[in-house]
Amino acid sequence: MLSKEKNLYQEQERKSSSFLYYLYTLTIFAIFILLIPCVVLLYLVVAACRIVWLRFLEQRFPELEFVRTTSVRTCVDTLRNQGIITLLLQVKGACDLNQFKAQLKKDILNKTKDGQLVFPHLKMALTSRYGRYAWLPDSRQQFDIENHVVSANPLFRGRSVTGSNIQEYVSDIVSKYLAAELPPWQITVIPCAAEFYVLIRLHHLYLSEDQLGLGDLLMLRPNESSDWCELGRTTAVSGPDTDSTQHLLTGTFRPPQALPQLYEHVCESFANSWNEIVSLYDPQENVEITKKQPTLRTFFILFAIILVSVAKEMVRSNKSDIFKVFMVESRKRSFTMRFFWRSLKRSVQPDVIIGGVVLWTWWFVVKVILHVPMTVLYAIRDTPLYIYWIITLLRVVQELLYLCRIVYTGPRVLLEEILFPESASNKHSLQTTSLCGRKVVSWSEPVPLQLIKAIRSNAPTNAASCEVILSAMAGALSDYFPRTGAPQPDSVVTIARFMPQEGLLRQSSSLAHSGGGLLCLPVPIRVAAAQPTPTDRLAAMHKALSQARSRQAALYLASVYRLDYGLLPKVLPTVVARVLLNMLSRRYSVTLTQVDNSSAADCDQLTRRRLLWGQQVESIMYWRPPQANISVSLTLMSYGDSVRLGVMTDALLANQHVEIANDFNHHIYRLAAAVGVSS
Repeated sequence: MLSKEKNLYQEQERKSSSFLYYLYTLTIFAIFILLIPCVVLLYLVVAACRIVWLRFLEQRFPELEFVRTTSVRTCVDTLRNQGIITLLLQVKGACDLNQFKAQLKKDILNKTKDGQLVFPHLKMALTSRYGRYAWLPDSRQQFDIENHVVSANPLFRGRSVTGSNIQEYVSDIVSKYLAAELPPWQITVIPCAAEFYVLIRLHHLYLSEDQLGLGDLLMLRPNESSDWCELGRTTAVSGPDTDSTQHLLTGTFRPPQALPQLYEHVCESFANSWNEIVSLYDPQENVEITKKQPTLRTFFILFAIILVSVAKEMVRSNKSDIFKVFMVESRKRSFTMRFFWRSLKRSVQPDVIIGGVVLWTWWFVVKVILHVPMTVLYAIRDTPLYIYWIITLLRVVQELLYLCRIVYTGPRVLLEEILFPESASNKHSLQTTSLCGRKVVSWSEPVPLQLIKAIRSNAPTNAASCEVILSAMAGALSDYFPRTGAPQPDSVVTIARFMPQEGLLRQSSSLAHSGGGLLCLPVPIRVAAAQPTPTDRLAAMHKALSQARSRQAALYLASVYRLDYGLLPKVLPTVVARVLLNMLSRRYSVTLTQVDNSSAADCDQLTRRRLLWGQQVESIMYWRPPQANISVSLTLMSYGDSVRLGVMTDALLANQHVEIANDFNHHIYRLAAAVGVSS
């Protein structure tokens, strides 16, 4: 009896907590809806103030060219902590530096379109006035490519540069600031035995403002391997690897399929009906229509045709005088007031009215009553088609409910993931580290992707390849805290992004983009087991990633459309946005970026890129610059047939960043041994 009462009490408590949770979600959604007009008004006020302020700066400093947009990076940029994109290439053979400079001048620096330089800011220094970035056009005359494409000393600290000290050398170069009086980009060529390294450092404004592609600046050939990869996958005996499409954001949002299908069908049906109407009633298509007596029905149909033609002409030619365009289209079709009076006169004549009544009566009697048996036969014949569309409509309703659920729960998810304070068990030393702004880098040894796939196949949990890599990265990060004497948190909340390799190495003329979307991913540090094994950490990573994907579809979509923290610089004054972003980056002090070319994961050597003159790029490493209070930036870089972990940290964390990279390989091989895979 007591057990039944206890179960009843627990059930009532569960229902009560569930009801309160629904009420909590509804309250936040209602507040969000009520705040939309305020946010829109604030955006308009801030935008107007920025325009006025920009006009003042342009008049105050007419010799400068001010950057007109405001982004997250420009908000948190400081002289000590700038957003410098860093990329490293390892290339076979020897480098002809003069050839590199000549090709760069021809294809990038002196490239013109309609008589104007395509990338003029590459020759301009960057400065700041009252918190606003500005280019110095006069500095173009002092531009010298010798300052930006340089050959590094083949000796480092008295020793030749080899694979054993290349990381120290690259980190030493990255830790030095770019010259403030020069355009903020530099390509350093580092000779090393029978190969060389190309280190590129580039201010983020070149990518966002000038739409410069890293593939252009690195002198990379366009990626021609996709067709070969597709051929290899279609001709393979075993078929494609379904896991090759798995990455950080896979499954976060289920894109609608029935809705686009229904939309295309409706558009196609509407276009066919409209073309039929135009062919019957447009004098330019059917001259016979002008020889008949028009009615009001003809008048209004022709009026609609003219309005659509005016809209098309306005869009096509960017004309602003809509009345003039309307008069031109009307004259083409003899659409005048006389035509209206003729239509009205014809429509009120008794024979027309009587004919209309007879026609509708005939339609009702013959089409509806006498043709009912034929209609039933047609319905039986088309039953499979009706069933198909009924199923499609049910799927449409299901997808609409899914989208409505995302919109409804979105404000709560954004509030919880971005603004709510972090629990005490997840606070860690990386959030309180005092930063100096200088950066140091390291990277792990390559791990074969075949080993990752073998681990995934033998793992006891249903884990994807990306989860295997993430679990090793989590293990490497967990080793950092005891090494520094800091307590281990339960998890480290990270901002996790995915970037396709094609988007990272795109060319300026390419339609590829850098991808979008993010997750607030809690990386498990302390595993619940008393003596955790590598498989326990893999299971914890699988659970954490699955939970983040299942509940953060709204955050993912908001980040894609810049409605998350990326909205702050647009809505709030720059100073206020900077304060809030610094507070957020204190919580999310670790960022994670996965760069992968999953569409060509089985092509191995075919996925390797080449320089314009044919030299093969052996490896690529990319670092996303940590800004504001972010202390560690991690990159899972897949290239060719291997994956590496890249680490960029503040210089005050030097030496520890190397250990994180080295521990990544250690945890991969421990996991392989735990699941019985030979490494």
